[in-house]
Amino acid sequence: MLERGLPVARGAIRHHEVLQRILETEPDLLVPVLSVESDRILALIAGFLRPYLECHGVMPGVDLGEAAAFLSRMVLSYISSPGRWDLDNPAEVAHLVRAELLAGIAAPPGVLPTAQLPQRASERADRRSLARSRRPRS
Repeated sequence: MLERGLPVARGAIRHHEVLQRILETEPDLLVPVLSVESDRILALIAGFLRPYLECHGVMPGVDLGEAAAFLSRMVLSYISSPGRWDLDNPAEVAHLVRAELLAGIAAPPGVLPTAQLPQRASERADRRSLARSRRPRS
């Protein structure tokens, strides 16, 4: 999804005539608004990305909320200013996504993601014991 979405989002920004005109002629008006609204924008992007992370899994120990927040900041950064990356080149985008954005977040092939890790027998026993201790006594 990121490999497809980054070029589309970058193209939408680059080809949006009104946005580009404002950035050229009156950046003083737009940049402060974007700065003030950035938390809201980042929250929307993170909310969009989180289900994908949940579905595909993350490495053990990775917090889904933190991973989605990190990815939202990176996505926003790259679509507005891709730096050395050519987001029109699918091979470069694939490398960016796999080697930099998802490295350390996404569960690699062959590793069970956190959401799919089987519980150890001791963890199941601990949970059963805790549940029994919370039952009301008659």
